[in-house]
Amino acid sequence: MMHMDIQGKIRKLRLFSSLFSLFLISLYVFSNCATEPENIRELKITNTDIYTLLDTFLLEELEYINKDLEVLIITFKKDSNECQFRLTHISRNSLNTLFYEHRKLFLGYFQYKSFPVFVFGPPKNDFFRLGNRNQNFEYLKKKEELESSEIPPPPSLFEPIVYFYRYKDATISFEKAGRFYLFE
Repeated sequence: MMHMDIQGKIRKLRLFSSLFSLFLISLYVFSNCATEPENIRELKITNTDIYTLLDTFLLEELEYINKDLEVLIITFKKDSNECQFRLTHISRNSLNTLFYEHRKLFLGYFQYKSFPVFVFGPPKNDFFRLGNRNQNFEYLKKKEELESSEIPPPPSLFEPIVYFYRYKDATISFEKAGRFYLFE
C-alpha cells in the first residue's frame, strides 16, 4: 500500500514538473515575441512636394543631425483645403516611445538621402501610399513590462525643434520653428 502511495506522488511530481517546464518555455517564447523588432510598411511618395519640404527642413537642420543615431519625423493633418506639416529629427530611443504612444496615427516610413523618415498622419491623403516592402527596425521594440514591485524609470523627455509648414494650393510655406509638441 505504501509503495502505491509513493508511485502516485512520483507521478504527480513528474506531471507538475512537465507542466512547469511547459510554462517556462511558453513564457520565454512569448517574452521574446513581445520584443521582436517592428515590421514597418514602406511608403511611396505620391506628391513630389514632400521632397521640397524635406530639402527645406534639411537645409536648416542637417548640421545638427547625427545620421547614425537619429531619424526624421513628419506629422501632418489635413483640413478642407490645406495641410499642416510638422518636421523634426529625434533620437531612435525617443522614436520608440513616440511610436508606441501614437501608433494609431502611424503610416509608415521611407528613406530620403540616407535618413529613415517616419510618417504619422491620416491614412487617406494625397502625399503617401503604402508600398510593397516591409522593413524591420531593431530600435523599434516594445519595452518589456515591469514587475509590479519594480519602480518604473522616469519618462523619456525630449523637446525637439519642430518646424511647421503649411501646404495650400500646391505651395509650401514656412510658418514657424521652435520647441513645440509634434502632435495635436
